[in-house]
Amino acid sequence: MKPKDNLKLVDLQTHIKKLRQDLKDVKSKISKIKTSDGTKSKFQGMEKRLNAEITAVEKEYKNISTRFTSTHNTKIHRISRIQNRYLYNHFEFERKRIQKNNKNGKANVKELFHGTRGTDPKAIYYGTTGCGFDARLGGGFYGRGAYFAEKASYSNGYCHNSNGHKYMFLAHVACGNVKDYGTTLMNSLKRAPDLPPGHPDYGNATVPGLYDSVKGGPHSGSCMYIIYTLSQAYPAYLIEYA
Repeated sequence: MKPKDNLKLVDLQTHIKKLRQDLKDVKSKISKIKTSDGTKSKFQGMEKRLNAEITAVEKEYKNISTRFTSTHNTKIHRISRIQNRYLYNHFEFERKRIQKNNKNGKANVKELFHGTRGTDPKAIYYGTTGCGFDARLGGGFYGRGAYFAEKASYSNGYCHNSNGHKYMFLAHVACGNVKDYGTTLMNSLKRAPDLPPGHPDYGNATVPGLYDSVKGGPHSGSCMYIIYTLSQAYPAYLIEYA
């Protein structure tokens, strides 16, 4: 969902409650309208839009909570949609670049989990000063990059702890062409490797082109994806849990 604001955290459950109250108010107004001058149809249109939005947000919450608890079954306190137009525009630019460069026309966007350990999540998502997922600050099995896991259970080991609650992101990651190393470790990487001859997007011997990301694992039960370019990932949701 494209953010409408430079910074806004939308608590999905609170948002659903507000929408339901708005719907109740609209239905009450409709029941009191006796004329047929178009006013009633206007409110009926509002009723239809509110019903559609409630359905969409309920589905959004259910999909995320189900994905999270399927590998890490614990109480979720809050799921917040992060609406940061500044970071989103950077992500969209990179997503479209990957999509255009790859002959299959796909950016291969995945929803993946990310824990920040000692870094306050706000440092990643906040306003125009948020750093996003800075690949220069990460490191591990596949070199210096930003790491994202398929399973919440893995990212829980890297979660941020504050005031007795835990936090992790569910991010949108433009993986593009992926180099899959399996369980082979490549901890000296500083960027994704060159494309090999025969790959559909291979250029030439001088400028072969690069993979867009790296995949590794499973490690500790989860596969991971690593990116080496800051704007390839967007912090879409912040999950607060027990």
